Amino acid sequence: MSGHSKWATIKRAKEVTDKKRASVFTKLSKDITVAAKLGESGDINFNPMLRVAVDKAKAASMPNDNIQRAIDRGTGASSGDSAVIENTYEFYGPGGTAFLVDTETDNANRTITELKTLATKNGLKMANEGSISWQFKEIGLIEFTVKEGMDLDDIVLSLFEIEGIIDTTRIPEENLIKVQTEKVEFKSVFDKIKEKYGDDINIEKAELAKVTDAMVDATEVAEKVEKLEELLEDTQDVVNIWTNYKL
Repeated sequence: MSGHSKWATIKRAKEVTDKKRASVFTKLSKDITVAAKLGESGDINFNPMLRVAVDKAKAASMPNDNIQRAIDRGTGASSGDSAVIENTYEFYGPGGTAFLVDTETDNANRTITELKTLATKNGLKMANEGSISWQFKEIGLIEFTVKEGMDLDDIVLSLFEIEGIIDTTRIPEENLIKVQTEKVEFKSVFDKIKEKYGDDINIEKAELAKVTDAMVDATEVAEKVEKLEELLEDTQDVVNIWTNYKL
């Protein structure tokens, strides 16, 4: 009996692990597809977003075939898959918060039904198209960590020698620097950062982001908005969430 019980426990643990692994691969696959589409190239040498997404997928041991299929979906090279439909949905949340939700799906009816159900159950109100998105602008966002011992202040100062950078933020406790770029200069800035610092840095994120200057303080509703963001992230067809709040 104990042997059977042990096997059942191992089997359940394996099933949980497999589900988690599949969930990770699904998210990584979406990231690759979005990066290939937004970067307008399936070549990592010409698409910094894709390079970062593929590196993360390989680090998670995602099979090369899966990676290539995700790239093909993003570039439109895959004829076997259903057409990918992109939409952005806008929601009002508690305390003056707002959410822009980017989705990619092969079934828009399924996606909107899931989002409306989530909104109804959790206090989100769907907004008309353009009601929220006009407050946001699209920029390039690059985040990288630096080797121990390197001076973050010196790096930040030297970054402004690179044309196209809008702003930088340093986070000493994480040894991290965030760089905002003009959208059209995104690839150029990425390449120059890689060229300038080489192996002294590790790129953690490279993407086109939607940001707003009209931030609201959501301290009093922090638990609610964090839960809402988590629920949206767990929705099958959601690929990005952009918000206007700070905690």
